Amino acid sequence: MPYYIAPELIIGESYGVMADYWSLGICVYELLCGGLPFGDSLQNPLDIYEEIIKGQVFFPSFFECNKSK
Repeated sequence: MPYYIAPELIIGESYGVMADYWSLGICVYELLCGGLPFGDSLQNPLDIYEEIIKGQVFFPSFFECNKSK
């Protein structure tokens, strides 16, 4: 599934265990938020890869990190 691929794999850089942590993080996000952080509504793998490379993550409004103090 292209949704779980780490950016370094997409751009062809060397990778290590951090790529596994990236995929785990995507799984945790999916479990907590009910959707994928990158390309959730996309089907084309190249479009999904572009979203992953951009790296903009948005959290649902029920997370505390979105509330201002």
